[in-house]
Amino acid sequence: MDWFLLIIAGFCELGFIAFVSKAQSSGKRWYSLIAMAFVLVSITILSIVTKTVPLGIAYAVWTGIGAISSVAYGVLVLKESFNWLKGLFVLMIIAGVVGLRLFGEG
Repeated sequence: MDWFLLIIAGFCELGFIAFVSKAQSSGKRWYSLIAMAFVLVSITILSIVTKTVPLGIAYAVWTGIGAISSVAYGVLVLKESFNWLKGLFVLMIIAGVVGLRLFGEG
């Protein structure tokens, strides 16, 4: 259950990124408020998860999910460029997150 919550917390980072982007492009303050709500939920869930998952592993997984989802959002929604090097580094983040999940608690 804790790993599921950690994944939810990571994807709340995507909500934060999406609404910060909306706030910047539109100038509407309520997008900023929604972004702040997403980041508060994300950090709250992260703090709950760290009671059972080691802090270093939880933080690395949380930031990894946030980084990967923000790259995907940038490429798919904001039409940012994507090349093989960017893809390689995203795969390296994924490998690190999976490795920490598989071998980090031993």
